[in-house]
Amino acid sequence: MIDRRDEEEELGIVPAHERVSVGSGLWRGHLQVNLPVVLLMAAGGTIILGGGAIVAQSDEFHLGMPGTVLAVVASMALSPIGLPWIWWSVSVPKWRIWALRHVDNWPEMEARAVKTGLIWPRGWIFEKTEIKSGKQRVLEQNLIRYRDEHG
Repeated sequence: MIDRRDEEEELGIVPAHERVSVGSGLWRGHLQVNLPVVLLMAAGGTIILGGGAIVAQSDEFHLGMPGTVLAVVASMALSPIGLPWIWWSVSVPKWRIWALRHVDNWPEMEARAVKTGLIWPRGWIFEKTEIKSGKQRVLEQNLIRYRDEHG
């Protein structure tokens, strides 16, 4: 039978005396995940405003738009949504694995992360847009199972 400390070590969970508070874990998550999302959205909005003004001045701007102008307009429309979502989709699983290993109270951490908009509740459709490797998926599932059982 595997000792609890051995299982924690195998999963990379830091010893209890080295874990951080829920507040610290949330702070780190918002800095690593949501701050870049907000910055990417702001940059995308700026691109849309600037690019839209340039395209609107173009002689080619009409319903029969040539491919180049259409590509510019499409990329401008996707940039404030697509790039931030991709960032979120890749960074949330990394943060969650870190939090599962380093935060002292996982159930409270998860509840507050959902409440503050850092992550989606388990099983929600948007949670399924997370991008993670097979190795990350298995590690995350094992960490969640362990932390759900042991706190």
